Amino acid sequence: MAAKAKKDSTHYEYFLWDGPESALPQERLRSAVEEACRNRQFKRGPEKTDISFYPYSGLKSTIKVDGGIARIRISDILRDAPSCVLEALIHILMSRVEHRKPQEEYLHLYNRYISRDEVEAEHARARLSRSRKILPGPEGKHFNLNRVFDRINRLYFEKKLEKPVLSWSPGRSRQQLGYHDAHLNLIVISRWLDRKSVPPYLVDYIMYHELLHIVLPPMRRSMKRIVHSQEFKKREGEFQYYEDAIRWLHHCGLK
Repeated sequence: MAAKAKKDSTHYEYFLWDGPESALPQERLRSAVEEACRNRQFKRGPEKTDISFYPYSGLKSTIKVDGGIARIRISDILRDAPSCVLEALIHILMSRVEHRKPQEEYLHLYNRYISRDEVEAEHARARLSRSRKILPGPEGKHFNLNRVFDRINRLYFEKKLEKPVLSWSPGRSRQQLGYHDAHLNLIVISRWLDRKSVPPYLVDYIMYHELLHIVLPPMRRSMKRIVHSQEFKKREGEFQYYEDAIRWLHHCGLK
């Protein structure tokens, strides 16, 4: 259950989580939606709710209202979440239906919970075991990510970084050119960059950016998760071809 340690007039500031509550997850989920419906301040609400946990590959939760019935599916990664967290999430989902911004206290509470190390680890395990995508590996048609890593590690990190799992993405995304998953020790770079027309310095820049996430992991400040700190941005600007890379991305409408 959750023991509230401190609360000011607008935000839940500190919570101590001390393990799963005694009620079965599905029972707590029904109780949470009933409590949320009783306390809500919405213009209109569904006549009936159909709510359950669902084995999404990530922390995805959805709501669909049809014929007066709200069908709510909550990621089963949250099965052990305290009732107050489930209630906060339901408020967030119902706010979407009303096209309203969720109350800050509910966003704060939910985001604080899913940022806990054990929840992020469970999230990573679910992504790994449930994802239908098979990573193709580091060998591309035009670029080999192993060679890119070795070069960047030598030029910028004095060969001190251990090589994570490297792979091109299964698809050719332009929206996400790369990402680092700390729990899986994985760096994935979009296969859209594995083209003859892409300058090598751009692939180097994306690799450098993702490796910086290993050196400078996300930090918390005033309850906010900061992924790109000032130090991160400063180090990023030290990349030799930083301005060329940003200019190329601007030219493609990506920055």
